[in-house]
Amino acid sequence: MKNIKKILLGVLLLVGVIFLVMYLSTKPVETQTEISKVPTTTEVFEVENGYGYIIKANNKVLIKQSIIPAVQGNIPFKTEEEALLIGKLVENKLKTKKNPFVTIEELSELNIDISKE
Repeated sequence: MKNIKKILLGVLLLVGVIFLVMYLSTKPVETQTEISKVPTTTEVFEVENGYGYIIKANNKVLIKQSIIPAVQGNIPFKTEEEALLIGKLVENKLKTKKNPFVTIEELSELNIDISKE
């Protein structure tokens, strides 16, 4: 009798798991709103010894970058212009569905000062 109860419990659990998997697999996956279709902004903010940038979509923060990306160490942008330039670069990459990472080469091409001083 105990074995039959264990088997029934196991079968019920298995059926429950199967129904849960089927329900979740047929439920539409909620995807992020495509950033290319919503208004975005890039803002500069002041940090200790420099500047960073914030990228927002629909007034919600997507990225808050207080240091220069791709550079080792916690080095902020030296000027507001540099922070805005890289922020706009990243914003454009997001809007065009590209990888938003910034490379050392891009920083160099845009004459971003990555020195610690």
